[in-house]
Amino acid sequence: MATRTWTGNALAVAQVTEWVLDGTWAAGDKFTIEINSKSVTVEATSATISTITGEIVDALNLSTINEFNAISWSSTSTKVVGTHDT
Repeated sequence: MATRTWTGNALAVAQVTEWVLDGTWAAGDKFTIEINSKSVTVEATSATISTITGEIVDALNLSTINEFNAISWSSTSTKVVGTHDT
């Protein structure tokens, strides 16, 4: 029987997570993202979903919490996308 040896040469693959915002939103509604019991909460200033996704991404990119800093945040007109940096 051959001896198996793990070499660990696989390329790193970044985790990508997407949140889709739909339905009816109103100014004042809150959106919270939590990682390791640490959270960032954003209060919507508009009822337009594309504006809300942009506000969420802005708040996440400006966060000083390490867990959120290790992620590159972006948005589309209906999604918030988090891509881990490593």
